Amino acid sequence: MKWKPFQHNGNTYDLSHLHPFELELIQPAKSNEPERTYDFSVAFSLHCFSKAVKDGDNPALEYSDNRESRTFCLDRYRLSFHLPDIIRDIHTKSCSHTGKGNFFIVESIIDENGLVEYEIYFDVTNPKLKGTPMKLYVQSAYVRTNDSKPYRHKTRKINFFVIAYNRKVGKPIKKPV
Repeated sequence: MKWKPFQHNGNTYDLSHLHPFELELIQPAKSNEPERTYDFSVAFSLHCFSKAVKDGDNPALEYSDNRESRTFCLDRYRLSFHLPDIIRDIHTKSCSHTGKGNFFIVESIIDENGLVEYEIYFDVTNPKLKGTPMKLYVQSAYVRTNDSKPYRHKTRKINFFVIAYNRKVGKPIKKPV
């Protein structure tokens, strides 16, 4: 899905940096395992630049896709410019289970508010059609606030290539204990 720009108070917020793109990641060979190449189609959810609607939110900040309406969030929007590069390097990041079938990474970013911990939630799925890329779907990305419960203290780490391989061959990924 290509995101349409958001218009508010005479300003245009371009979202083209969150348009889908193709990504090839190569897992180096090691001991008795060959090099593996993974092709992904990367897509971003509107949760990467919007937040849940709350009472008192300005209706002029509403942004919708074909599934839901949310409130456009300037903080998430500003941070979303980091997402494409973070995802291009996801294989170098420390990934964690959420315990709900998807995964997340935490990236430290220097923002106008200082150093922030940017949490990025994603999933990897294998396509039904042979020969098409796997899908890496970024479900949400935001800075953790005090009113939300962090997963990170009760999860175990998992290498991104383990996620990719298991999804590619249809092998289940064990939930953290």
